[in-house]
Amino acid sequence: MDEVNTLAAPLIEARALEKFYTQPDGGRAQVISPTNLAIYPAQILTLPGPSGCGKSTLPRMLTGLAQPSAGQVLWHGRPMDGDRPNVAIVNRLVWHRLYRLASTRFKLES
Repeated sequence: MDEVNTLAAPLIEARALEKFYTQPDGGRAQVISPTNLAIYPAQILTLPGPSGCGKSTLPRMLTGLAQPSAGQVLWHGRPMDGDRPNVAIVNRLVWHRLYRLASTRFKLES
């Protein structure tokens, strides 16, 4: 993180944020383990990982488009309790070559 970001307050904070789904047998499928995260102005965030690991679920919870199972999301320091900011999520692969390299490395390490 650079100096500019450390001087600003986070735009979005996640505190012990988690998501799980109840399975038909009553068990829980943990999608996102309790997570703490702060996103600052002008910060770029990437979420690499395999299919089904929560890459789409986390931003949906951070923007209020999906409800977390537990934890709290703060938007400009205030809890997002039912209210959500005017947001949209755009999924876009910007650096194709970097993605292919990271994906190959991830597969080799798995």
